[in-house]
Amino acid sequence: MKRLKRVRDEVVRRHLAWRGRRELVRRYLSRCSFPEPATLSTVESRRLRVAALQVAGRPFAGPGQFVEAMYRAMLPAVEQGARLVAFPEDVATGLMGMLPGSSRLFKAGLTALGGGAVGRLADLFALADPAVRVIYHETFSGLARRAGVWVAAGSANLAGEDGRVYNEARLYAPDGTLAGVQRKLNLMALEREWGLREGGQLRVFGLDGTRVFLPVCNDAGYWETFRWAVLAGAEIAIVPQADPDEYVPANHFRGAWARVQESPAYAVVSCLVGELAGVRLRGKSAILAPLEISPGGDGVLARVEDPSAPGMAIADLDLEVLRVYRRESGVLAGLRPDVYAHYFPGLYWSRRVGSDAE
Repeated sequence: MKRLKRVRDEVVRRHLAWRGRRELVRRYLSRCSFPEPATLSTVESRRLRVAALQVAGRPFAGPGQFVEAMYRAMLPAVEQGARLVAFPEDVATGLMGMLPGSSRLFKAGLTALGGGAVGRLADLFALADPAVRVIYHETFSGLARRAGVWVAAGSANLAGEDGRVYNEARLYAPDGTLAGVQRKLNLMALEREWGLREGGQLRVFGLDGTRVFLPVCNDAGYWETFRWAVLAGAEIAIVPQADPDEYVPANHFRGAWARVQESPAYAVVSCLVGELAGVRLRGKSAILAPLEISPGGDGVLARVEDPSAPGMAIADLDLEVLRVYRRESGVLAGLRPDVYAHYFPGLYWSRRVGSDAE
């Protein structure tokens, strides 16, 4: 039986690899046109126009549907002069619709593969990896290159070098090159049930004279993530998000909004919404800032108001205003690393050892 399964899986991989081949994706991309870069807003050293896309989750039967959907979502942002366009978490999960028999999977729901069937969904992500990896990369690399803008490509569940599956966020430069990769550090319980694994590194990347980082959804629920990145020079958090729950305003305040008050930075939060394979998704994509440098005094520069429908939040980030605020507020200057060093390492390590023992 195991040998039969290996043969069957190899046949499926080859089938998917053929359907998601690079040449085919590029053919679909050739139909995507954007305004010429010369007609877009000039990028100043102190200002950056950013767009947080709110995208509806759905299954995709092939790369053509995926490319078209991502292009249509991105086009208004580019037309309005965005230099950075950010997509949501799990934006590529709909490509599981290419799997044979996927209609049953999406009808039963992804949660049906959790619980007593731990790891089964991760196995399916790994099975689809040869096709999803190519389509995901080629689509967002191609869109970035054709538009001449930075693209934060949300995230995809991809197999690592160790064979384990990670929720991986990516950043593409205006020439289409892969500029950054960040694996999700803090998984939700549902993702653990699926068999996903946590990443182990937090990175900061250069972008047009500033520095950014890519905390994925639940990563924004932990202050340590933002504090480290800000101390490492990051000025913008790009947060792809897919919340499997009804929209609750309080959740808005315990995530990226709270983090940019504690560790002064801008945040670009992009949400996946709708319903995907039985998982109900809600959220409000937004551009966030410290209270003191947001015009309304509420920490929100722009926000999509409907938590269940596609949309876009777009705003100009004044990096010099942020830099002055950091210097003059004293928030970072008032930190006490000498005290933290005495307590935190031991507390964190004992907590980790204790959880491993459990």
